[in-house]
Amino acid sequence: MRRYYALVLCKGGKLQLVKALEGQKVLAEMDFGWDLDAEYTLELEVHGKRLKAYVDGMLLLEAEDGDRPLEGGAVALIIEKGMLTCDAVEVRP
Repeated sequence: MRRYYALVLCKGGKLQLVKALEGQKVLAEMDFGWDLDAEYTLELEVHGKRLKAYVDGMLLLEAEDGDRPLEGGAVALIIEKGMLTCDAVEVRP
């Protein structure tokens, strides 16, 4: 898992859309006062070099990756510390 796009709830109340490729780059970011005990539905759409990020059905971040966009890959859940619960992961064309 060294090449990926991710929608991340970050420390300090931030929501980030990141790209990992030879390091990590923040493509878009916003303040998002998330609660540790709350449930969120995170969605990430990728169409070519255009990315859209949704939380609970609301479009919150958009970005265009013009620097070597990732054209294929897999899906994963990322957690650095603590725990994560997940009801479902869905991938569709």
